[in-house]
Amino acid sequence: MDQEQRSSRIVYPKLPATLTEIDLPRLFDVASEEWAWARTVARRGPSMVALLTHLKVFQHIGRFLPVAEWPSTAIAYIAKQIYLETPTELGFDRQTLYRHHHAIREYLGITPWGRRLEMSPQRHGSIRRI
Repeated sequence: MDQEQRSSRIVYPKLPATLTEIDLPRLFDVASEEWAWARTVARRGPSMVALLTHLKVFQHIGRFLPVAEWPSTAIAYIAKQIYLETPTELGFDRQTLYRHHHAIREYLGITPWGRRLEMSPQRHGSIRRI
């Protein structure tokens, strides 16, 4: 089996290609404790929307997606929940991006090379350490 064949057999969890009105609350509802936590990490509106979008995506697919791959409907849905306008641009520097990633991992109790992760519902979404 060559490298291309092996790579094509790897399956990563994905968000639905099209988010429905049922998908949005199921995948992107922001809990009050998540919003309170986000206010301790992010300093301004667009940054808070980005942080919470990263969090919700990570909770459901177990990895960070590039900002360009975030569904615009999810961004708008999260912004609406926290009483902000939908940001027109979510570009931020690499340092902020890494700070957000670190904060999310810490919030969820995930460490690199730590315990194996299993997808199942619980307090922090669908990721559970076992």
